[in-house]
Amino acid sequence: MLNHQLVREIASQLEDYLQAASSLPTEPSAPIEDGAEGWFAPAPGSPSYGRTPWVNMSDVLVRPIGRTIVVSFSWRLEPSGQKATYVLPLEAPDFDAIGGSDKVITLLDFRLDEPDWQRNAHLMGDDLYVLVMSRQRQPGSGGFLPGDQRPLRSD
Repeated sequence: MLNHQLVREIASQLEDYLQAASSLPTEPSAPIEDGAEGWFAPAPGSPSYGRTPWVNMSDVLVRPIGRTIVVSFSWRLEPSGQKATYVLPLEAPDFDAIGGSDKVITLLDFRLDEPDWQRNAHLMGDDLYVLVMSRQRQPGSGGFLPGDQRPLRSD
């Protein structure tokens, strides 16, 4: 059974990672040379750049609540041009000390890299959204099922 101390440790590691990753500058785009393919190693002393989706996040906070990890962030590329805040609760029943925050980072990386991840956001106020993401994979594909679309409790 997952204990609350482990959830707090995972949340702390996740927050450290996301705050550091979201603070890196975006790599300037440059034309790709003909025939340039594959991976390359940056020259020693060259600046460090971030990558998507992390460079699109700002104001990152991560808090443990019982067995749930709650991630809050703003997205720099809002279609409306307004700054929106997203709150994402992640239930942690299968997180463990071995995988730790890496499992959560991987989940967020895959999901926030999807071009339509905001379709799973439910408006809660003027600029506050609750984001629902499923950790289940769709059978027969590499993709994830969309988040649970049931209405929020009305009682």
